[in-house]
Amino acid sequence: MKSGKIISLLVRFKMGAIKDLTSGDVVAFGEPAVIRGGLTFSQLKRNQTVAYDVEPGSDPPEAYIVTRQTQAKSCGTAMAAASARGWKDGTVIATDGDFGIIKGEGDALVMFQKSNVEPEKDFKDIDGALVEYMDKRAALPGPRVATRVRRKT
Repeated sequence: MKSGKIISLLVRFKMGAIKDLTSGDVVAFGEPAVIRGGLTFSQLKRNQTVAYDVEPGSDPPEAYIVTRQTQAKSCGTAMAAASARGWKDGTVIATDGDFGIIKGEGDALVMFQKSNVEPEKDFKDIDGALVEYMDKRAALPGPRVATRVRRKT
């Protein structure tokens, strides 16, 4: 995702413009992009730094997802920020085939793969277990995915 600053908000029409922090390009966005990013239009403010992606092939460029820009202290990227927060607690609420779902902190639903369970042999009886997991996408919009899962001891 790219980083930009909101330079214009047309609240009445639920539209706005973002200026890219790197290139200086200006990109339009509308309320559907904000909703895809998990926000409401009223949460946005002028001069707010946001993360966004541009709709491929749109002319002029239009953002199809807009969300808050997150950064942790002393961590340059969102991935590093999420890693810095370490292990989180949760409960496995379902497993099916090679995938599972954890009900994590704040009722977040986090998907994981069998190959991310440590040790992998624990996957077959992990349903309902208390676990610890690393969610490297916690600072990013979109689906939550655990990159490591282990039984809580």
